[in-house]
Amino acid sequence: MKTVTLTDFITDLTQQGNVTVNATIEPFSEIEKQEACQVLEQYYATTLVDIPHTAPAFLPEAALWGAMFIYRACQSILLRHLTESQVRTYLLPYSGPPSAEAIYSIDLTLRFLPDLMHFAKGLSPDDVLVQLMRNTAQSWPFSSVGVDIEENSDHTTFIRLHPSLKYAYADRIIQKRDHKRLTHPELYDLVKAALGIHADRFWPELKHVTKDLTHIEY
Repeated sequence: MKTVTLTDFITDLTQQGNVTVNATIEPFSEIEKQEACQVLEQYYATTLVDIPHTAPAFLPEAALWGAMFIYRACQSILLRHLTESQVRTYLLPYSGPPSAEAIYSIDLTLRFLPDLMHFAKGLSPDDVLVQLMRNTAQSWPFSSVGVDIEENSDHTTFIRLHPSLKYAYADRIIQKRDHKRLTHPELYDLVKAALGIHADRFWPELKHVTKDLTHIEY
């Protein structure tokens, strides 16, 4: 059986949305990581036309972490014989600061996390893999729109880092109709402003979300 390299995985993920992974977990070689970074940077360049304003710069180490996390998470879903300790070892959190560059570079592949979590919905909520994916979704809200995360999460700190992240985040919330992300008045106002006079056309249910966001009226 052909070995699925990290580069193969990234290419299939970003171009087709369908992936395969190896049936055994082997360390990624340095050459493999370098090649993966090159592919990720090429993919980064293709995303620039779709993001408002000027995107944050590409950060190789952040992009690589995101790709490896998604690859290992896919393996962990399929290889159910892995121990809790092994899964925690393979799905370590990002060690760098959550800069605008890190957020957008990680998002190149972490944007597929909601789909992956949906695929894993049959697993127990107490499963360590589910917990780690939810923790990651919580830590990187830009990439996890559509996933229920704790209401006390601060989504406003990172959107102040860069205008591209701010407006792209609003677009994602609108696209996913993720009203639970509107727990902050700043985000509520941002989404309302983004919709403008077209709110009733693109998100008619939004008028039922109260401004104080304590509940939704129907």
